[in-house]
Amino acid sequence: MGYTRKVLTVSIVICTLICLLLPAVVYAQAQSGEAGTKDKVKENVEALKSTSNVIRQEAALNLGRLGDAAAVSALIDATRDSDWDVRINAAWALGQLKDSRAVGALSSLLNDNVPEVRMNACSALGNIGDVSAGYALTRALRDSEAIVRKAAAAAIGVIKYQLAGPDLVAALKDSDPDVRNNAAAALKAINYPSTETTIVNALKDPDPRVRTNVSTDLGNTGDKSISPQLIQMLKDPSASVRRSAATGLGDLKDTTAISPLIARLDDGDSTVRDASSDALGKMGSAAVKPLVAALKTGSTNVQIGSVTALAKIGKPSVPALLAAIDGAAKELQLRIIWAFGEIKDPATIQKLISFFTNTDPEYPKASSEAIGKMGSAALEPLKEAIKDSDPAIRMGAAMALGYMQDPSVVEILIGVLQDPDEKVQKAASESLGKMGDKALKPLMEVVGTGDDVTRVGAINALSKMGKPATEALLKALKDPNPKVRSSAALGLGQMAEKSAAQALLGLLQDDKDETVRVSAAWALGEIGDASVATSMSTVKIQAAGKSDKTLFDAIEKALKKIETPKK
Repeated sequence: MGYTRKVLTVSIVICTLICLLLPAVVYAQAQSGEAGTKDKVKENVEALKSTSNVIRQEAALNLGRLGDAAAVSALIDATRDSDWDVRINAAWALGQLKDSRAVGALSSLLNDNVPEVRMNACSALGNIGDVSAGYALTRALRDSEAIVRKAAAAAIGVIKYQLAGPDLVAALKDSDPDVRNNAAAALKAINYPSTETTIVNALKDPDPRVRTNVSTDLGNTGDKSISPQLIQMLKDPSASVRRSAATGLGDLKDTTAISPLIARLDDGDSTVRDASSDALGKMGSAAVKPLVAALKTGSTNVQIGSVTALAKIGKPSVPALLAAIDGAAKELQLRIIWAFGEIKDPATIQKLISFFTNTDPEYPKASSEAIGKMGSAALEPLKEAIKDSDPAIRMGAAMALGYMQDPSVVEILIGVLQDPDEKVQKAASESLGKMGDKALKPLMEVVGTGDDVTRVGAINALSKMGKPATEALLKALKDPNPKVRSSAALGLGQMAEKSAAQALLGLLQDDKDETVRVSAAWALGEIGDASVATSMSTVKIQAAGKSDKTLFDAIEKALKKIETPKK
C-alpha cells in the first residue's frame, strides 16, 4: 500500500511540473522564433552595407522574404544604392512588405535611369496599394519604355486611382499592345465612364485583349445605349471578344440583342455558345418565343443552347418546352428533361414519369434525376408511381426517390425491396445506397429482422455505403440463409473491406453452400489480402479433387487478382 502511495505521489508531482512548465516552454519557443527572425533581419540589414554587390542584392531579397517591417528604413536607403540590381531587389522587397512609408522612395525610383528599376517600382507601388502613389504612376504612363508604362497602368488599376482616367484613355492608343491591354483593364477597375469616341477607338484595337477588356467594361456600365457596339462585337474574329460581348449583353438585359445572341448559339467556340446561352437566360420572358422558334429550326448547337437558356428563364418556359419535347430528337429530348429538373416545376412531373417506360435506359435515368431535384413536390406523384402495374414505372419511381435524398422516403424504398420484379428491387437497393447515413440505421434493422428478400436487398444497399456498413455485413456472413450470406460476401468484396478477409476465408473453407463459397472467393480476390492466399490455394486443391470446377475457377481468378494488386 505504502509503495503504491509513493508511486502515485511521484506521478502527481511529475504531472504538475509538466502542466506548469509546458506553457513556459511553448512561450519560449515562440519567443525564440521571433528572436530568430529579428536576428535574421539585423544580419541582412547589416549585409546591405557590404562592399559586395551580390551580397547586397541577396540581402534585399531576404528582407522581402522575411516580411518584417523593421527592415523598411534600410530598404528605403537601398533604393539609392549604386548597383541597379540592388535597387530592383529593394523595390521588390518594399512591395512585399506593403508599408506606405516606402511610397515616397518608390515614387522617386520612377525617375531612375534604368527601365527595369522603374518597372519594379511601379509594381511595388501597386502591391502597397496606397492611392497616394497615383500621381507618380500616372506620370509613368508617359515613360519612354513600354515595360514601365505597362507596369504603371497595371498598378493604377490595383490602387484604383480615379484621376488617372484621361491618361488611361490616352494609353489606349499606345504603340505597345500590353500597355493598351493594361490601360483598358485599369479603366474597367476604376469604373471610368468611357466616351463613345473612346469605345469606338478601343473596339478597333488590333489586340484582342484590349477589345475583350473594353467589351467587359461596356457590359458593366448598365447603359443600354451601347448595346449596338456590343452586338457588333459578337462578330469579332476573337472568341474571347465575342464571349465578353455576349456576357456584357446579358448583363445589360437588352432584348434587342436576343436574335444576335441566338445566332451565336451556333458559334464555333463552345465558350461563346455558353456565354450566349447564359445571356439569353437573363433576358426573361421576352426571349421565350424566339428561343422556341430556334428549337424548331436551328442546328443541334442552337437547340441545346436554346433549351439551356429556357431553363435559366424558368417557369415561363415550361409550356413551350412541354410542347417541344414530343417528337424531338433524342439529344434534344434529354436536354429538355434536364431543363425540367433545373426549373423544378411540378407541372412537368407526369411528363417525366412517362419517360420511365422508354426502353433506352438514358431516359429513365435522366427523368428520375430530374424529378428527384423537385423535392417534396414530387413525393405524392412518386408514391402513386411506385404502385403502378408497370414495373418500368415502379423502377423509375424507385430511382427518383433515391435522388431526392429525403429521409422520409427510406421506409418507402425499404418496402420496395419486396417488389416482385428484380429490376425494381435493384433500383430500390441502389437508391437506398445513395442515401448514406439517412438510411444506414433502418437498413441495419432490416438486415436483422426483415424477411429474406428484404434482407438481401438491404445488404445490397449497405454494400454501397462503405465502412459504416461493415459491422452489419460481417454479422450477415453468419446468417442461416445462404442468399443473405452470399450477398453479404459480395458486398464486402465490393467495399474491398480488408477486415473481412478472415471471415470470408472461413466461408470459403467451411460453408456448405457452393454459391456462398464462390461469392467468398470473388470477395477475397477484390480485397486482395495476400495473407489468405496460401489457405485459398489449399481449398482450390480440394475443389480440384472433388471436380468442383465452378469453385476451382472462382478461387483461381481470385488468386490471380491477389498476385496482381490493383494500381
